[in-house]
Amino acid sequence: MVKDSVGVIYGRTGSFKFEFAVPDGVVVRRGEYVKVWHAIEGWTLGHVDDVVRMSDDFRLREAASAADAGRVGDIREKTAASASVVGFRGGDGLLRTPNTPFSPGDKVFRADDEIIKYTLGLLGGDIYVGLLEGHGLRVCLDGDDLVQKHVSILARTGSGKSYTAAVILEELLENGIPMLIIDPHGEYLTLRESNDVDDKVFKRYGVTGKGYGKQVTVYTP
Repeated sequence: MVKDSVGVIYGRTGSFKFEFAVPDGVVVRRGEYVKVWHAIEGWTLGHVDDVVRMSDDFRLREAASAADAGRVGDIREKTAASASVVGFRGGDGLLRTPNTPFSPGDKVFRADDEIIKYTLGLLGGDIYVGLLEGHGLRVCLDGDDLVQKHVSILARTGSGKSYTAAVILEELLENGIPMLIIDPHGEYLTLRESNDVDDKVFKRYGVTGKGYGKQVTVYTP
């Protein structure tokens, strides 16, 4: 069921990005998912990259005057958001992006859980790695794909690559999959012990602390 729209596309649109105006009283947050009806491909998923507020009648001169006066009067604001096109699932099940852009005037809607899970490939999987930010949907990967194909975890320094790898390793251990871990920095010795984070974190993700000491053997040179 389609609920009320959260905005209307305006300006220049492309196959990979679009901008939409957000009406008064509607809150759109960076990081959430939206959907737009494409004339050829149907419902297409988008991701909100940024949200901005602007005012046509409150520019530098008015701001400077307000600063001198020490107060700011009523300001008429407009809200706009920019989004990237995630895509849609084609008849072959592959994720694709439309070959033609959306049209200015097309309405933007909040994405429902079903289209998010289907488009992002979250319908199945037995390797639980966390929750989708902003939506609370469980993110599970397919264990067979993980162990039969190459996996690369890419992110900037300090963003949690090693921790993500540890979560995947724990899930593989839970499924009884044997592994050989080459660990030159000693980052995965903690797999033997239970995590000591706050119980609220465990509750949020629906997990409990557990160590894998009986399944982990450490060899050192």
